[in-house]
Amino acid sequence: MEVQFYDEIEFETFTIEVPRDVVVYSFIVQKSLMYLDLSACEYTLPQKSVFTEEQCRKLMEPGRQILYRYHLDLPQNLESSLRAVIPNADDQEQYEAFHLGVMFVCDSLYTRDLASCVINPIMSARNKMDKLRRYLNVMKLLNFNQCRRTAMLLFDHLIFALYPYCLDSNLVVEFAITFRFCSWLFYRESPILVGYVLHHAMKIRYNICQVFETGMDHINGCIVFRTPGNIGTLLLYGNVLCFQQEVYLEVLGSTLQRRMIRRIVRKNIPDRRLFLMLQLFYYFTFNNQYWYGLLYIWRSIPDPCLSKSEIRLLFGNVISSRRLHTMIECYKFYIVEETDEMDDEVPRPLQHLCRVAVRSALIRNFQLPYGVSELGMPRLIRDYLNLES
Repeated sequence: MEVQFYDEIEFETFTIEVPRDVVVYSFIVQKSLMYLDLSACEYTLPQKSVFTEEQCRKLMEPGRQILYRYHLDLPQNLESSLRAVIPNADDQEQYEAFHLGVMFVCDSLYTRDLASCVINPIMSARNKMDKLRRYLNVMKLLNFNQCRRTAMLLFDHLIFALYPYCLDSNLVVEFAITFRFCSWLFYRESPILVGYVLHHAMKIRYNICQVFETGMDHINGCIVFRTPGNIGTLLLYGNVLCFQQEVYLEVLGSTLQRRMIRRIVRKNIPDRRLFLMLQLFYYFTFNNQYWYGLLYIWRSIPDPCLSKSEIRLLFGNVISSRRLHTMIECYKFYIVEETDEMDDEVPRPLQHLCRVAVRSALIRNFQLPYGVSELGMPRLIRDYLNLES
């Protein structure tokens, strides 16, 4: 039998599900903790229960059990309060080990349970907006936004204390920043609420989407997290697509084999075209029930539409011919608007390039989408600039 000896203790985290467990684990983790005594306000623990650091190590560190069984690693001083150990005949039995370190309780352990206590008073108040304004600073001090799940829970409920009647743009934007709007829109498909927040951010000329919590821009994030219904609203208010091909190479790793990924990367294709084709493939694979999101993206960029030869060159040896044909036909039917042919790479029409240029100028000055109406153009052109046609 081979026995492993460790010179150092490796520390790992463990999850506490309810606040009650904090007290339970405190007895175990604290070094040689004496029985709880709050001047007769608490009963002492039964004498048969021994809560020491060494006892916990003995039970939870398989690599050191052989030392305890043969008294080769005895504790010292106050840590010697150990139970007698009967050697186990099956010394080769393996367990998953974890080690104890400094006790640290995440704030989300409490805020997750306290969130419901905050939601009910605000939503039942007669003047919800004033009460939310008073509670907001307290919730920030208590780190209610630290845990994404808690922040999203609060956003889901408390946004309706503001929408649709609150006219205080600073309050709406502060609320959205506090409860992680930029992460929320990846998990909730609600173009109306997204537009409401972006409208107030635009009024105070604040770029609320400047923070990338997941390491990717919000357009690609909505595709990857499968909330494509938010893409049109994001583009309407001036968000732009970032060309990050590594985003799709990483997330497609679970769908395609590694050799297929290497085969794609080795193709002699410009980075921008490679990104657009990877985005198309991901969209076709996971979001093919809502093509309008990808259509809005292609209406907002000046790049020529993808040709059949480009798509076949990249994916011809990666996916089946039947699936490749279906993807090309879907792209042609839902995305390509200027021409019926996809045989060659054809530049976009001058009208479309003018739309992209005008929108870029308006985006730089925080004028989308309402600046379009101030240009004095006919309604059809306004709709065209707002990507609606």
